[in-house]
Amino acid sequence: MLIQIAGPQILSEACFEYSARLDVAAFDPMRTPHELGVKLPPVLMRAVPLRKAEFVAGRYAALMALKAAGCQDSGELRTLEDRSPHWPPGFVGTITHTSGYVSAAVAAATHLRGLGRDTERILDEATALEIQGHALRPEEIKRQAASGLAVGEYTGVIFSAKESLYKALAPLVRRYFDFQDAQVLLVSKESGKLRLRLESDLGAGFRTGFEIDARFLITEHIHTAVELV
Repeated sequence: MLIQIAGPQILSEACFEYSARLDVAAFDPMRTPHELGVKLPPVLMRAVPLRKAEFVAGRYAALMALKAAGCQDSGELRTLEDRSPHWPPGFVGTITHTSGYVSAAVAAATHLRGLGRDTERILDEATALEIQGHALRPEEIKRQAASGLAVGEYTGVIFSAKESLYKALAPLVRRYFDFQDAQVLLVSKESGKLRLRLESDLGAGFRTGFEIDARFLITEHIHTAVELV
């Protein structure tokens, strides 16, 4: 069901990543979870096969990343009430999956406070313009022309960067926040660098004006990553 592939080179040496291509047709809901050592939570028992396959693949990728990071307690990842994984003590991590691609990355909590990785498909222009209405702030929309990226690429990068930011910050602030609570100030096509700024106080020391560096890479997908030192 999973074929391991090289992940995008956007994470620092502090991170360990496992990326794979997902063959949903090869997923057997009765056999595959057991073979991969992943337990489906009750809430997913009636989910469609794609959702089950993505969950199992994501959790397996996380277990492989934890193993590579030297974690001795990675036998099972519990699922929290918000359906996010409960990482073993001493580690931070993140999972992403889209369009047959799955990846998980982890790091020791002594190196990073938070870690977020997201992968999205490249959007067509019509979909990008629709998404801009809720995912982008007006200032971000105005910067698209100067970014050197097509509308679908640019919108996807902004959307994905904010998803990565949420994954990195949510376990620390322990609250929900949305796309309008952060702004991408910089998108550098040449360097693959991003810079985000919080537009709301999220607590835990993350106040309005707090700025965070990130990275992105465009291949057949859009990849973004946020590492909080």
